[in-house]
This record gives sequence, structure tokens and C-alpha cells, in this order.
Amino acid sequence: MKKKQLTAEQFQQLLIATANLPFIRQQRQPTSYLSGVLETVLNFQMQEPVVVKALQYFEHNVQHEHDIHTHEQLQDALNVYPDSEVGNKAAAQFFWGNNHWTRIELLRRFLPFLPSVGVTDQPSLHAWAKQADFERDFKGKVKGMGIAVFHWLLLRCGVSTIKPDVWVINFGQRVLGKRIPEDRLVTAFNAIAPLIGESLETLDVTIWYHEKMNMATADVPALRLVWWQLLADEINRTLSTANDSSGVPSAWRLQLDAKDRLRYDKTGLTLTPESLWLRCGQVQAAEIRLEQSVWYEGMVLSLTVTTDQAFTRECFERLVPQMTAKGWKVSNASVFTGTTEVGDSLLIPPTTLVSGLQTWASKVAVTVIDAIDGLHDNLHDLGKGQAV
Repeated sequence: MKKKQLTAEQFQQLLIATANLPFIRQQRQPTSYLSGVLETVLNFQMQEPVVVKALQYFEHNVQHEHDIHTHEQLQDALNVYPDSEVGNKAAAQFFWGNNHWTRIELLRRFLPFLPSVGVTDQPSLHAWAKQADFERDFKGKVKGMGIAVFHWLLLRCGVSTIKPDVWVINFGQRVLGKRIPEDRLVTAFNAIAPLIGESLETLDVTIWYHEKMNMATADVPALRLVWWQLLADEINRTLSTANDSSGVPSAWRLQLDAKDRLRYDKTGLTLTPESLWLRCGQVQAAEIRLEQSVWYEGMVLSLTVTTDQAFTRECFERLVPQMTAKGWKVSNASVFTGTTEVGDSLLIPPTTLVSGLQTWASKVAVTVIDAIDGLHDNLHDLGKGQAV
């Protein structure tokens, strides 16, 4: 029987909403066969930090110490524990250092399934994944594992697909106003991806972050353009009356990055002293950068100063305690850099008025100028009478 598809109108709505997403293009890091097997039973409907911690526990505390490197060795290690709640809790503690015993139950069902389809190692898993069909090869075969787990496994094996998890389902429901069956969403996104020139893997990770962070309803990117312009104006006004350490007016050039990047990208503004704002021996401040992190990292503001060359080891070692005490992270490779966080996230709720943006921008401007002044004092004092 032919599967029902989205109507033309529904497909159009989903296509437009998907094309308007701020795409994340990431390379998935390869994992070992056993890590992939364990992640399959762990990494769904569970907090990511818990999954990462469990997998790291197995890798660092169990795998090498107990010589568990093959499918058979993993099965043998699991068989040591009785198939009961008590036994599964003990197994969860052994493998992962936690009490997620129901995931051990899944592992008991998943491990025998794999050899039944000819899978016992990474090459055979990838070969199976490339030709696997959910209805034919997986549905109903492993109790507790459904279509989202199947497609997530395929994704990690390098197959071009999208996993219809809660976030993809929520995206479809938010856009179309009703819950769409998982298989219909997978079919729709397979058709959408080539139309917008993005891979299914890109759509998968983008929708995951976008829905998990509630970006569609908790953030208005257009207001970020307004906020940055207000901030730039405020900083310009303040710096126009600033003096250097000798009391001479110091000139600055402020460059705001391209507006289209301010919505979602890692970007911001650059402050460049047009006169000698700071000199510490032979080292001069070359650039100050105020930047938001990329949207899926929370758009956190940070301030970075970069000099034209590195400090001497002696001067750097004297400077580190002063700056770290004020929250700066410093490095001194080919050049000196110092970075500190400034304020909270730049995700802007839709209820924020322009007056609120102005107040917010003014407060951040004060914080930025104070940080620059404090940095100037630290480096200027360090440079008095020093050859660096």
C-alpha cells in the first residue's frame, strides 16, 4: 500500500521553514564499533552529558582494563550479570558507572540482533546500514527501539538520513500545526534537502539545536541587529571622550561586522586604536574584539584583546595572576591574547522593546569600557620601566 504523503501545501510550508533555518554544517567524528553499539542504546531520550559521561566511563575505565574490544567480548561481559533488575543495575554500574539499568535491558536485546543480520564489527555494521530499510530490517525486531533510533544509528554510520526524534517531530508540528507521522517526515525531508542544497545530516543537527533551544519562539534575530547598532553607538560616544595614559585624547576606529552575520553567526565588532593607546615595552595592543558566540552555543558575549607580538616569559608570568583574578583567560604563543566573558546570552525574546535593548546595550557598553580600562591599567603598569 502506498504511504500517505504531505499535501502540496504542507510540503510548501515545511520547505520554506526549513530553508529559513540557520544551518549548522558539522563533521561527525568517527567512533569505534563498540562505542557505536553502546551509544545506540543510550543516546535517545537521555541528556547528552549523561550519554557522554557513560561512554567515556566505558572507554577509560572498562574497555582496556577488561579487554572488551569485540562484539563477542562485549556479549560475554554482559552475560556475567543476571538478566534481572538487580543484575542489570550491576551491569550498568560496571559498563557506564551509572544506574541506567533499563538501557542494559535494551543492550541485551540489541546485541543478539546484530549478528542475526550479519553485523559483528564496524565494516559489517556500515555495510548493513547502507542498505537497511526500517520496515523490512528493523521494525519490531528490537523491543524498545523504533524508527528514530534506527535512523540515528544510520546517521552515525555515514548514511544520509534524518532521525525523526522528538525535535524533528516538534519542528513539523510547530510549522504545520499538527503532528506528522515519523515516516512521512523522513520522506518529506528527503525531498526538501536537495531543493535547498543542504544534506540531511545538516538538517538533522540544525533542527535538533533549533528546537531544543526553542529558537523559533524564544529569540528574534532581527532585534540582535538593533542591539548591536545601539551598542556600537554607545561605545563610540564613550570612547570619543577617552584619553590615553598621558591625558591625550585617544582615537578609536569601530567596525561593526556585516549585518547578515549578526543574526546567528560568531561575529560582533572590532575596536582598533588609531593612536598609541597602549604600549608595554615593544608590545602594542593591536585589536580589541567584542564577539557573540554562534547561535547554537548560546550567543555568549566575549571580549578579546590581541597584541602585535608575544610578551617575554617574565612579563607574561607577572601578568597572568592579575588578569586571571579578573576573569581573563590568557595565552602567549606568537602573540598575546586575553579573553573574558561579557554579560549573558544575546538571545533576545520577542517581548523585548527598543527601550529595553537600549538599556541593555548601555549596560554592556559600560562593562566593555570598564574591562578595557582595567586591561589598560594592568598592561600599562606592567610596562613601566620594563623591556618586553
